[in-house]
Amino acid sequence: MINPICAIDWCDRPVGDGYVCQHCADRLSRALGDVPGLWEELDTVLTKQARYAAAEFRRGEQALPFNPAASELGTSLRGILNTWCRLIAEERGKELPDDTAEAVSRWLLNHVTWLRHHQAGAEAVEEMTNAVSQVRRAVDRPAERIYAGPCADCHGDMYGKPGATSVECRPCGLEYPVEDMQAWMRSKVNGRLVSAREGVTLLSRFGLPVQQKTIDKWVQRNRLTPYCLDRQDRRIFLFGELIPLASASQPTLVQQEAS
Repeated sequence: MINPICAIDWCDRPVGDGYVCQHCADRLSRALGDVPGLWEELDTVLTKQARYAAAEFRRGEQALPFNPAASELGTSLRGILNTWCRLIAEERGKELPDDTAEAVSRWLLNHVTWLRHHQAGAEAVEEMTNAVSQVRRAVDRPAERIYAGPCADCHGDMYGKPGATSVECRPCGLEYPVEDMQAWMRSKVNGRLVSAREGVTLLSRFGLPVQQKTIDKWVQRNRLTPYCLDRQDRRIFLFGELIPLASASQPTLVQQEAS
């Protein structure tokens, strides 16, 4: 029996025909189209040629010559793609593609429509798009990305380049104005009570990186007053009061160029 709505758990769009709606099928197509480029970036992370992939290790331990978390994600992605290739090849009587990221992703792209009408299509879409999203997060350069909020459609986190006026949700293809997204996020957290550590984490989401000791200095210099103490006697602050202080503490473009 063909489902009247998309079989993806969180999607309620009408299908028309098949088991997966065209919107979700397009998400899979975009994810597969990203695979070759992501695979090259993943290789960079694995060999630690990128400055942001330096290993963290404790004193007395030797840093690994690769990123084990990225390695596991790469192995998982390859396994998931190959699994669906084998299922399609067996059921459709097709020859398997060469075992390269470009060949596998291109081969799967040619079978997205077939998967949309397959009873296991929803599982295929979710497994492959989730695997690609995990790799995408692993290779994103933190120093070159700012958090732009969750997509209103798929609720996935979106990141954009500093100074960008818009941000795109890669899985959905939807575009949002960065200024509007950040204004929305500020409205949600402006009255929130946070510890210094929580404040540092949230500020980084707005592209306002500060250290916890900086917040301590604001208190010492009477620029910031704690709202209260929690049960562990930690100082609690209104997040809305941290934003202007963090904004003023950011280096200007002239200072950045001078350094």
